[in-house]
Amino acid sequence: MENKTKVIEGYMGDGVDLIHNWSSVNEALESGRFEYLWNNYDEDLDDFHPDELEKCQSVEEMIEMVGFPFELSK
Repeated sequence: MENKTKVIEGYMGDGVDLIHNWSSVNEALESGRFEYLWNNYDEDLDDFHPDELEKCQSVEEMIEMVGFPFELSK
C-alpha cells in the first residue's frame, strides 16, 4: 500500500479547507496547488526560491518549508 501524507490547505475563500493526500513531492507539485509560489516570487522578499521544493525528500519536509496556507494533518 502506498504511503500518503494528508495535508490541509486552509484559508479558502469559501471557508472550507481542502484536504490533499500526496504520496510524493512530485505528485504534490504536479497538483498545481503551489503555482502561486512561482507567480508571486520576489527574490528580494522571499526566504527561499520555489525551485528548492523539488529538492525536498518528503511531502512533510516540503509542507514545513512552504507553511501557510498548508499544514500537515494530525
